[in-house]
Amino acid sequence: MDKIKQPVNIKQIKSGEIKGREALRVLQNTEKQVFHGSWQKLRELEPRQAYNDKKTDGEPAVCASNNYEISIFRSLVHTPICKTRNNFSGWSTNKEDGLIFRATEGAMESADTKNAIGYVHVFKKTDFKKYSKTEYRMHEKIEPLFVIEVYKDDLPEKIEILAESPL
Repeated sequence: MDKIKQPVNIKQIKSGEIKGREALRVLQNTEKQVFHGSWQKLRELEPRQAYNDKKTDGEPAVCASNNYEISIFRSLVHTPICKTRNNFSGWSTNKEDGLIFRATEGAMESADTKNAIGYVHVFKKTDFKKYSKTEYRMHEKIEPLFVIEVYKDDLPEKIEILAESPL
């Protein structure tokens, strides 16, 4: 990814002059923020139990990513409100392709409406501890610095659509 050559003006992002995916890309390039995607706009996030492959993953925490695409994906392709039982979504990484996003058609329903909105909550990276290559965690309640709205057009370009859940 290209590094930003000029100083980031947070006011331009907060005012909406720079929006969605572009605003998040600019922030990611500063390497000073982490991101949490949600289908809800939240004033404060509190620790929740994380799961990986339906198994508990560490202590309850507020989870965030250093990769804005993961947070956009999580905010728009969400399984809690899907109307179908076939609603898997996830991502992985490999050396050749980098991030690989996957979702069933059922999980994609949440992003496929014209008025689907996701919310990416932005936090100071120094408030979180690194948990994995792309994940950071905080074990206390925390308020976002600000929240950026994202839409279907902001989703990562390549999402593999699965016929059924692999789990």
